[in-house]
Amino acid sequence: MTTPKPVTLDRTTKVNVGILVTLLASTGGGAAYLTTMNTNVLGVTKSLGEVKQAIDRITVQLQHDGKSLAVLQALVQTLDRRVADLEKSK
Repeated sequence: MTTPKPVTLDRTTKVNVGILVTLLASTGGGAAYLTTMNTNVLGVTKSLGEVKQAIDRITVQLQHDGKSLAVLQALVQTLDRRVADLEKSK
């Protein structure tokens, strides 16, 4: 029985294997980077949605406050006119 001859790689094959390993490692790193970026984008999107909801709530409150202010101003003007009329009638 003869012993099998050990497999040896020539220099070109070693370089090609090195390049292949580097490409696979780069692909894995790129995939991890893109996954992290996607997670970050989803977090930012959620935060922006929450900011938009807060702005919408504030806008509605400001509109309500503006209407309340207009009503109060009308009441004050009416009271001012009544006071002026009472002072004239004295």
